[in-house]
Amino acid sequence: MEEEKKDQNKGAVQEPNAFLERHLLKSTYALFDILKEKGLIDNIGFKDLGAGGVACASIELAETSGYGAEVWMDKVHIGMDNLHPSVYLCSETQERFMWVSPPEITSLILEHYNKVFDLPGVSEGAQASVIGKIRDDGQYIVHNGDDEIVNAPAPEITEGFLYSRPYEARMKNCTEPNILEPTDYNKVLLDILSHENMANREPIFEQYDKQVQGRVHTETGRADSGVMAPFNSEKYPEEIRNVGIALSTDHNPRYGLIDPYWGGVNAVVEAMRNVAAVGATPHAITDCLCFGNPEKPYQMWEFVESVRGVADACHAITLKDNPDDATPIIAGNVSFYNESKNGAIPPSPIVSCLGRLKNVNKTVPMHFQKSDSVILMAGERRDELGGSVYY
Repeated sequence: MEEEKKDQNKGAVQEPNAFLERHLLKSTYALFDILKEKGLIDNIGFKDLGAGGVACASIELAETSGYGAEVWMDKVHIGMDNLHPSVYLCSETQERFMWVSPPEITSLILEHYNKVFDLPGVSEGAQASVIGKIRDDGQYIVHNGDDEIVNAPAPEITEGFLYSRPYEARMKNCTEPNILEPTDYNKVLLDILSHENMANREPIFEQYDKQVQGRVHTETGRADSGVMAPFNSEKYPEEIRNVGIALSTDHNPRYGLIDPYWGGVNAVVEAMRNVAAVGATPHAITDCLCFGNPEKPYQMWEFVESVRGVADACHAITLKDNPDDATPIIAGNVSFYNESKNGAIPPSPIVSCLGRLKNVNKTVPMHFQKSDSVILMAGERRDELGGSVYY
């Protein structure tokens, strides 16, 4: 950041406070336990302040239940003076949560954070405050002092804009190249393994402590998916302590260059295969959709086709225990305008798949379990090296 623009942009970057975050999490878990004991858990709403800050959390909590909301910015506690209201209304905020509660529970929440867990004494400026109220008319209104800076129907804000952009298919050349058989397979193998997209990633992922909570069962690089046991503690019922979850994230941009539809299909299928390879059953996916400029018809077509491929794959590979239901896409994001002077990035639907294992102790690793093992190859062999580093 340029020095002369430091003050102008001082609200752009949040500095995390790990101690406050831990204290907030501990106090919030304790509050959830209290509300459950009192039978009040169905009377409240709760949300983390993510990328949209106060605005996103407040309007989503309200509109989800068919209401509007009214927010008073002068009630929002901030850590800097002279910030523009748009900064602390819409910006991502670290270490903050938002509750929606009826008046009879509000005092309990405030006392819990401010007195029992003493937020003001833990960190300067930290506290729990009432910053708004729910409206019955569906309007979302924000006040900054005497000024009304937002007044709009809540659904129109949460639903966003609907675009129907023109798109045009690009010509595809899918002929198989004529490649002679190598005379030295060892050299080919070494060339592939030394390629930047194939090289060993251990120098990256081995820098991180993956065992800090003692829940990782199979680390990155040891199998096709990472596997962890989230309930391996005595505080959880014994019958779920060995339950594991497997996670794999996959995408091949070269597939997207050949055919964005099949690039989307293969991203889903590969992520699911990697989860299945460790012995887990796929349960859900997320998609991170990274593309070029949607205002350009060819690039918009790449997006349309990739999304269609992801959707078709989820409908084709249904849930094991509910075969009539498609695999759900439970989260995702879209990133457009990924371009440089050299052009747009390849169509990039990046898919993560989450699976479940009944017993993490039966995880299937990549390495052989014993000598004299039999190697089996399943499926028909075809000309299927398209999209590979070798090609």
